[in-house]
Amino acid sequence: MDTAQSPEWFAACAASEEPVLRRVAASWPGLPAALVETLARDDDEEVRIRLACLHPLAPPHLLLDGFVTRLPTVRTC
Repeated sequence: MDTAQSPEWFAACAASEEPVLRRVAASWPGLPAALVETLARDDDEEVRIRLACLHPLAPPHLLLDGFVTRLPTVRTC
């Protein structure tokens, strides 16, 4: 992933209506805690899984949900 984008760009992605852009934001470990909380409640499961696998501030319940529901995917994070 290209991490040369600005924090503002990732924040805009996190607020986007496009799931693909929210997935990009969820994959960036520099996303602020407030946006992590927002993405942790995202309707798109892939956003939540990426957040659980790739963000150090992911809520514990996302890690557990990912482990229980998507074990093969989480093992490859």
